[in-house]
Amino acid sequence: MENSTPAANPLSLKANTHVANWVRRSFWLLNSCFVIGVFVYLAEIDMIERLIIGKGISAGEIAENEKRKIIFISGILFSSIISTILFLVWFYKVYCNMRLAGFHLRYRPSMAVWGFFIPIASFVIPYLIAKEIAAKTATRIAEQAPQYRPRATKFVVLIWWILYWLAGAVGTYSSLLGLSAKTPDMLIEAALADICYISVSFVAVIATNNMVKRLADNESEMLEKWKEA
Repeated sequence: MENSTPAANPLSLKANTHVANWVRRSFWLLNSCFVIGVFVYLAEIDMIERLIIGKGISAGEIAENEKRKIIFISGILFSSIISTILFLVWFYKVYCNMRLAGFHLRYRPSMAVWGFFIPIASFVIPYLIAKEIAAKTATRIAEQAPQYRPRATKFVVLIWWILYWLAGAVGTYSSLLGLSAKTPDMLIEAALADICYISVSFVAVIATNNMVKRLADNESEMLEKWKEA
């Protein structure tokens, strides 16, 4: 269902660039935690391999390994919560601006948040909203500045969405593998799966960061050209 509202005074609308910048900073924090996680799981694999070949490991090493994992997981949880909240705030505010700018929207602005949580619909709604923002901001800029040549933002949105779900799938697999791991060999396999998840998530965060930058730039330029018109 499309939603629209009469266009507001362009001077009253502000781009959400500052929010986007905070989102991007939180993503760098999250990716820093992911990098640390790779070393945490490599150290765990090394410890398990020494156990397999009979070198033995001390209780202190086991405790230190568990301590590192707790710190890493706590860092991931904290940075994930912060980045998720900031991203949803930014996504909602950008979609609200689209409505205030007079666009006919596919969904209500609140769906920019709830679309991530509705079963089944969450597979497509956030992607469709991001693609709609990319397409309509580029079109509006082109109308106001015919010389404008839009960047391939819709492709960036597609890459973001594919990697978003790929990271989720790999994360689910690594979690299930970790829960079922009972032997040293299985623990190594689970740690390798965790490293794989971290690697995919790292790339997915970079793709999300790039998508945020592109959409934020589009929103800012659209409002700037609109105020100049």
